[in-house]
Amino acid sequence: MTAPAPILPKERELLRRLAARVREIAGSDENRQKTELAKKTNALKAERRIIFTHPENAWSEIIPPGSLECHSGLLRPWEFQLKQRVFWTEQIRCDRSAHPYLEGSRKISWGNGWGLEFNTISAGHLNLEIILKDTPPINRGPHRLGRWVQIAR
Repeated sequence: MTAPAPILPKERELLRRLAARVREIAGSDENRQKTELAKKTNALKAERRIIFTHPENAWSEIIPPGSLECHSGLLRPWEFQLKQRVFWTEQIRCDRSAHPYLEGSRKISWGNGWGLEFNTISAGHLNLEIILKDTPPINRGPHRLGRWVQIAR
């Protein structure tokens, strides 16, 4: 396994600035109202309909890959995701609420339908979902997942 590329100070500063803005958005009263509306909608008790706008395949035009400042294969998706959340809140302004964590879609698989999938990194916690509940014992050797969590902190 190769070691990840070192994080440049300008990349670290950029990600911290974007993460601080996303945390600010996620903690705002407006965002709490959006989250509450979503909960009421799911409980079939909403006062109004949710308006959700998604640019789908236009993200590459809104945030072109060439505009990303991070160079690492791990950091670029984080930068993109944080910029998406800021854009969604400040420009699109629909009822989508922002969450203060990074979403991921990494999988650990044994190639036979068994494995683990992690969905989010939130406040230093890694939330794992077991693909099949009765998985075989895991070889607890060194793996990249722990390194990703360290980098995220």
